Amino acid sequence: MQELTRIRNERGWSQQRLADESGVNKATINQIERGRRSPNVDTLAKLAAALRVEIGDFFPKAQAPLPEQGERRPAILADAVTTAAETWIAAVSNPDINIHKRFGIRDAAIELFDCINARLIGKLETLATETRNEIVVAMRKLNEVPEEAYRAMPDETLKEALEERRKKMREWTRRISA
Repeated sequence: MQELTRIRNERGWSQQRLADESGVNKATINQIERGRRSPNVDTLAKLAAALRVEIGDFFPKAQAPLPEQGERRPAILADAVTTAAETWIAAVSNPDINIHKRFGIRDAAIELFDCINARLIGKLETLATETRNEIVVAMRKLNEVPEEAYRAMPDETLKEALEERRKKMREWTRRISA
């Protein structure tokens, strides 16, 4: 704990003096300061009381600034969506999967697609072309989940639903490509 060492040194105290004032073993203080031991709350309280500081003073105040709104990483979203889609495609492709689970996964993929679609339309044009393309690829991969689920259940009703999803994807791609 660098802050413990800094505060102790500011006071001109040795580790022995801090041990005497706090009732914490000198070897324990040494290990804490070198990062070889993590103090518990009681130890931190004793050290803070001896040094007349708050426990929070032992932890660095500097925090990385939060990213600006425009600096957010949509590419991370694209990676996560692609990973989820690939996992779901593998699951719904399994011929032994329970039909309810297959359609539960399908429904989750459709809901995720629709949610992302609703939030990103109108914002995509503000993204760099490369990032926008990554998101489009991820959304196409996500759209493969219901397609694969439908493929596993070749029924006329399901084929109609599949065509409806394809139309939505084509419409979405057309809107963001404009």
